[in-house]
Parts: sequence; structure tokens; C-alpha cells
Amino acid sequence: MVIYDKYFVIGFNKSEDYTIHKLFIENGIPSQHWNHNKPWDTDDYMAFSNGTDYNDFKLLEKKYPNALFILNTRNLDDWLISRFKHHDNDKLIWGYPPTPMKCSKWIYSREKYYLDILKDFEKMPDKLILLSVSEDSWIDYLSSVLNLVVTNIEPEYIEPTDITNPSHSNILNIVDKTLNLLNYIDRKNILVKNPSLNKKYLSLYRNNILVKDFMNYQLIRESINTLTSEDKTLLINDLISKLERTEILLNIKNDIIEKKFMILLESVNV
Repeated sequence: MVIYDKYFVIGFNKSEDYTIHKLFIENGIPSQHWNHNKPWDTDDYMAFSNGTDYNDFKLLEKKYPNALFILNTRNLDDWLISRFKHHDNDKLIWGYPPTPMKCSKWIYSREKYYLDILKDFEKMPDKLILLSVSEDSWIDYLSSVLNLVVTNIEPEYIEPTDITNPSHSNILNIVDKTLNLLNYIDRKNILVKNPSLNKKYLSLYRNNILVKDFMNYQLIRESINTLTSEDKTLLINDLISKLERTEILLNIKNDIIEKKFMILLESVNV
């Protein structure tokens, strides 16, 4: 088992960075979340999050060769919406006012930053984990990788989007128009816009994004017929969604996954 001396969560804010911070704290790992617009105090803590603007991951990698880096990410459209909603009643906050220009800037900044990270760790892929917090089981996945015991962490600072709220409706409209203008077909994009690069990096780095990484078909087959008809339908719809997301992410027809999935469907009577 690899023991890391530092954990650097290097994704943008509004990607469950605070929840990851809580996960470390609850498992007895000294963690620093945001350092008031200053670099992290890397000598004083073991885990760090919410500091992309003030910390250079390349310098940290050189200084701490036995550190693990976690690129926490989420669906592009949800991330943009969440950023604009961050204290959206506070006109002094960095996300106000919502504009297409600001939205475009965030999209380009994320793409550039992600590519920089993905390329930099190519020769040392074991030092980087891609963590999609859009997946329901992301806490369990990260806990299993890091051998964390306490996993019952509840996310905080979640404000449901309310389409009847004029402010939220305006945000949804801006994000939708911007993604249309930039020709983003996959609005649930987790990494970068180029499908071939997604395929490359999802194959290179450990991640919880690919269906094959976290779906146990045999376990599902053994347990699914004990469910109620309604629960079976919900589970199957969830599996279909995961299968479709994999094909979109990789821009390929994943025959192995599809074959296993079809076997699963044939074994279930809904």
C-alpha cells in the first residue's frame, strides 16, 4: 500500500472541495481549506484544497515527490451554474454579475488548466487521481483509494437550482447560450472538450468516471432480482445513463461494456 505524505486537491472550487476537506478531517488527516488568498501552509498540514489561484501544482510536485494530487471535477454545466449561484445575492462576490463573457472565461480557464495538469503527470500517472464529484459514489471511491474509514460525510453549501427564481433562471439561460455559442455538445463534460484526449487520459489515470471502474456486474446480477419492480427500473435507468455517459466521454462504442450490460438486462424481469 502506498503511503502519501501530502494530499493536494487541485480542482476548482464548487467541485466538492470543502466536502473533501471534511473527509480528510473526519479521518484524522490535518487539512487546510483555503488560506485567505495566500498559498497553502504546506509545512503545517497534510491535505489541502481550494487554492488553485495561489498554489502552483508543478512546484508542489517537485517539493513533495511522495504527494498525491487529486483533480476534483464535475459536469461542466453544473459547475458553471454553481459558480454563478455562489452567494449570488452578494454583488461584491467574484461571480456577480453573471455574463456570457465571464462564463466563457471560466470554460477556457478550466480547459487550459485541466490540460496542463493532465499533460504534466503523463510520466507519473500514479501521482494523479481524476475524481468526478458528479458520480453518486465518489466519496466511497476516494475513501477506498486512500483507505479512509469514516465515509458518512454530508456535502455542504448545496443550493438547489430553482427555475422560478429569476436570478437562477437568468444563470441557466446564460450558461445554456454560452455553451451553444462555443459548440459544446457534451454539456456534462468532465474533463476536456476533445473526446480523443478524454479517452487517452481516462485510460491513463485512476478515476471513478468510467463505467468499468466502478460497476460490479456480477454483484448487480446477484442482487437485482431481490429488488422491487420500481427499484429495478430505477437501477436499470441509472445503468443506462452510466453506459451512455461512457460512450459520450470516449466517443467510441464500448462493446465490452455493452455486452455485459445486455447480459444483465436479459437476466432481469422488470
